[in-house]
Amino acid sequence: MSSAFEVPGEDLPSSAWVGSLATGVACAAAALVLARPAEASPAPPPPPVAVQPAVVPAASPVAPPAAEAPKAEETGCPEVSFGFGNEATGPLEEEGARIAALGAFLASHPSAKVVLHGHADSRGSEIENLRLSKTRAAAVAAILVRDGVAAERVTTQGFGAFQPTPGREATDGINRRVVAQLTTDAKSSECPLAKEKAR
Repeated sequence: MSSAFEVPGEDLPSSAWVGSLATGVACAAAALVLARPAEASPAPPPPPVAVQPAVVPAASPVAPPAAEAPKAEETGCPEVSFGFGNEATGPLEEEGARIAALGAFLASHPSAKVVLHGHADSRGSEIENLRLSKTRAAAVAAILVRDGVAAERVTTQGFGAFQPTPGREATDGINRRVVAQLTTDAKSSECPLAKEKAR
Protein backbone atom coordinates (compact mmCIF):
# COMPACT_ATOMS: atom_id res chain seq x y z
CA MET A 1 0.00 0.00 0.00
CA SER A 2 1.47 3.25 -0.97
CA SER A 3 1.93 6.05 1.51
CA ALA A 4 0.34 9.48 1.03
CA PHE A 5 3.78 10.87 1.28
CA GLU A 6 5.21 8.68 -1.37
CA VAL A 7 5.47 9.64 -4.99
CA PRO A 8 4.09 6.93 -7.21
CA GLY A 9 6.75 5.13 -9.13
CA GLU A 10 9.39 6.18 -6.76
CA ASP A 11 11.03 4.10 -4.16
CA LEU A 12 12.07 7.13 -2.16
CA PRO A 13 9.99 8.56 0.60
CA SER A 14 8.56 12.02 -0.05
CA SER A 15 10.92 13.65 2.39
CA ALA A 16 13.85 12.38 0.42
CA TRP A 17 12.22 13.59 -2.75
CA VAL A 18 11.67 17.06 -1.29
CA GLY A 19 15.25 17.17 -0.14
CA SER A 20 16.44 16.03 -3.48
CA LEU A 21 14.29 18.68 -5.15
CA ALA A 22 15.67 21.37 -2.89
CA THR A 23 19.18 20.26 -3.66
CA GLY A 24 18.45 20.40 -7.39
CA VAL A 25 17.00 23.88 -7.15
CA ALA A 26 19.99 25.04 -5.20
CA CYS A 27 22.36 23.60 -7.79
CA ALA A 28 20.41 25.19 -10.61
CA ALA A 29 20.51 28.55 -8.87
CA ALA A 30 24.25 28.18 -8.32
CA ALA A 31 24.71 27.31 -11.96
CA LEU A 32 22.77 30.41 -12.99
CA VAL A 33 24.86 32.54 -10.70
CA LEU A 34 28.04 31.03 -12.08
CA ALA A 35 26.82 31.40 -15.65
CA ARG A 36 26.16 35.17 -15.26
CA PRO A 37 29.09 37.33 -16.18
CA ALA A 38 30.64 38.92 -13.18
CA GLU A 39 29.63 42.52 -12.83
CA ALA A 40 32.54 44.88 -13.09
CA SER A 41 33.21 46.58 -9.88
CA PRO A 42 32.66 50.31 -10.24
CA ALA A 43 35.86 52.31 -10.84
CA PRO A 44 36.84 54.62 -8.05
CA PRO A 45 35.82 58.20 -8.73
CA PRO A 46 38.61 60.40 -10.12
CA PRO A 47 40.33 62.59 -7.64
CA PRO A 48 38.87 66.08 -7.50
CA VAL A 49 40.59 68.54 -9.86
CA ALA A 50 41.81 71.63 -8.13
CA VAL A 51 40.51 74.63 -10.07
CA GLN A 52 43.12 77.33 -10.20
CA PRO A 53 41.71 80.82 -10.14
CA ALA A 54 42.34 82.71 -13.39
CA VAL A 55 45.33 84.99 -13.12
CA VAL A 56 44.38 88.40 -14.41
CA PRO A 57 47.43 90.59 -15.01
CA ALA A 58 47.30 93.71 -12.99
CA ALA A 59 46.60 96.72 -15.12
CA SER A 60 49.82 98.60 -15.53
CA PRO A 61 49.43 102.21 -14.57
CA VAL A 62 49.31 104.45 -17.58
CA ALA A 63 52.30 106.72 -17.46
CA PRO A 64 51.57 110.33 -18.29
CA PRO A 65 53.05 111.38 -21.61
CA ALA A 66 56.59 112.54 -21.17
CA ALA A 67 56.94 116.25 -21.54
CA GLU A 68 58.83 117.07 -24.69
CA ALA A 69 62.30 118.32 -24.00
CA PRO A 70 62.76 121.87 -25.13
CA LYS A 71 64.41 121.95 -28.50
CA ALA A 72 67.96 123.17 -28.49
CA GLU A 73 68.27 126.51 -30.16
CA GLU A 74 69.94 126.33 -33.53
CA THR A 75 73.41 127.72 -33.89
CA GLY A 76 74.90 129.66 -36.73
CA CYS A 77 73.78 132.91 -38.30
CA PRO A 78 72.01 133.59 -41.57
CA GLU A 79 73.56 135.76 -44.22
CA VAL A 80 73.19 139.51 -43.88
CA SER A 81 73.43 141.82 -46.88
CA PHE A 82 74.13 145.55 -47.21
CA GLY A 83 72.96 147.64 -50.18
CA PHE A 84 74.90 150.05 -52.42
CA GLY A 85 73.90 152.79 -54.83
CA ASN A 86 74.46 152.68 -58.56
CA GLU A 87 78.19 152.61 -59.28
CA ALA A 88 78.81 153.44 -55.59
CA THR A 89 81.79 151.98 -53.76
CA GLY A 90 80.46 152.82 -50.29
CA PRO A 91 77.32 151.39 -48.66
CA LEU A 92 74.05 153.28 -48.53
CA GLU A 93 73.83 155.67 -45.60
CA GLU A 94 71.05 153.70 -43.92
CA GLU A 95 73.30 150.64 -43.84
CA GLY A 96 75.61 152.26 -41.27
CA ALA A 97 73.65 151.00 -38.23
CA ARG A 98 73.34 147.51 -39.68
CA ILE A 99 77.08 147.25 -40.34
CA ALA A 100 77.69 148.51 -36.79
CA ALA A 101 75.46 145.69 -35.49
CA LEU A 102 77.62 143.18 -37.38
CA GLY A 103 80.74 144.74 -35.84
CA ALA A 104 79.23 144.55 -32.33
CA PHE A 105 78.45 140.88 -32.84
CA LEU A 106 82.00 140.13 -33.95
CA ALA A 107 83.36 142.05 -30.96
CA SER A 108 81.27 139.97 -28.52
CA HIS A 109 82.11 136.64 -30.24
CA PRO A 110 85.93 136.57 -30.59
CA SER A 111 85.94 133.18 -32.33
CA ALA A 112 83.53 134.28 -35.04
CA LYS A 113 84.78 135.14 -38.52
CA VAL A 114 83.12 136.79 -41.49
CA VAL A 115 83.49 136.52 -45.26
CA LEU A 116 82.23 139.53 -47.23
CA HIS A 117 81.02 138.75 -50.78
CA GLY A 118 80.76 141.83 -53.01
CA HIS A 119 78.29 141.89 -55.92
CA ALA A 120 77.17 144.22 -58.72
CA ASP A 121 74.27 144.39 -61.13
CA SER A 122 74.87 143.50 -64.78
CA ARG A 123 74.92 147.07 -66.06
CA GLY A 124 78.35 148.07 -67.31
CA SER A 125 81.26 145.91 -68.32
CA GLU A 126 82.24 142.70 -66.60
CA ILE A 127 85.62 144.18 -65.65
CA GLU A 128 84.03 147.25 -64.09
CA ASN A 129 81.43 145.18 -62.26
CA LEU A 130 84.11 142.88 -60.87
CA ARG A 131 86.10 145.88 -59.68
CA LEU A 132 83.01 147.41 -58.07
CA SER A 133 82.17 144.16 -56.28
CA LYS A 134 85.67 143.84 -54.81
CA THR A 135 85.72 147.50 -53.76
CA ARG A 136 82.34 147.20 -52.05
CA ALA A 137 83.44 144.16 -50.02
CA ALA A 138 86.63 145.98 -49.00
CA ALA A 139 84.61 149.04 -47.94
CA VAL A 140 82.51 147.05 -45.48
CA ALA A 141 85.64 145.28 -44.19
CA ALA A 142 87.29 148.65 -43.55
CA ILE A 143 84.32 149.79 -41.45
CA LEU A 144 84.47 146.63 -39.33
CA VAL A 145 88.23 146.91 -38.79
CA ARG A 146 87.83 150.59 -37.92
CA ASP A 147 85.29 149.56 -35.29
CA GLY A 148 87.76 147.15 -33.66
CA VAL A 149 87.38 143.82 -35.46
CA ALA A 150 90.76 142.16 -36.13
CA ALA A 151 91.56 142.20 -39.84
CA GLU A 152 92.46 138.48 -39.85
CA ARG A 153 88.86 137.67 -38.95
CA VAL A 154 87.53 139.41 -42.06
CA THR A 155 87.87 138.02 -45.61
CA THR A 156 86.65 139.69 -48.79
CA GLN A 157 85.72 138.35 -52.24
CA GLY A 158 84.23 139.96 -55.35
CA PHE A 159 81.87 138.20 -57.77
CA GLY A 160 80.94 140.98 -60.21
CA ALA A 161 77.45 140.43 -61.65
CA PHE A 162 77.74 136.65 -61.86
CA GLN A 163 75.70 135.84 -58.74
CA PRO A 164 72.49 137.89 -58.83
CA THR A 165 70.03 137.76 -55.96
CA PRO A 166 67.90 134.61 -56.32
CA GLY A 167 64.65 135.33 -58.14
CA ARG A 168 65.74 138.78 -59.35
CA GLU A 169 66.92 139.98 -62.74
CA ALA A 170 70.65 140.52 -63.13
CA THR A 171 70.03 144.20 -63.95
CA ASP A 172 68.05 144.78 -60.73
CA GLY A 173 69.59 147.32 -58.37
CA ILE A 174 69.17 144.91 -55.41
CA ASN A 175 72.19 143.05 -56.80
CA ARG A 176 74.43 145.95 -55.79
CA ARG A 177 75.23 144.47 -52.39
CA VAL A 178 77.73 142.93 -49.98
CA VAL A 179 76.68 139.67 -48.34
CA ALA A 180 78.19 138.83 -44.94
CA GLN A 181 78.59 135.10 -44.21
CA LEU A 182 79.46 134.35 -40.60
CA THR A 183 81.29 131.36 -39.22
CA THR A 184 80.17 131.05 -35.61
CA ASP A 185 78.77 128.69 -33.00
CA ALA A 186 76.58 131.42 -31.54
CA LYS A 187 72.88 130.80 -31.02
CA SER A 188 70.61 132.12 -33.71
CA SER A 189 69.04 134.57 -31.25
CA GLU A 190 72.46 136.18 -30.75
CA CYS A 191 73.09 136.78 -34.44
CA PRO A 192 73.41 140.30 -35.78
CA LEU A 193 70.09 141.62 -36.98
CA ALA A 194 68.45 138.40 -35.70
CA LYS A 195 65.07 140.10 -35.52
CA GLU A 196 65.37 141.41 -39.04
CA LYS A 197 64.47 139.28 -42.00
CA ALA A 198 67.58 138.66 -44.06
CA ARG A 199 67.49 140.75 -47.16
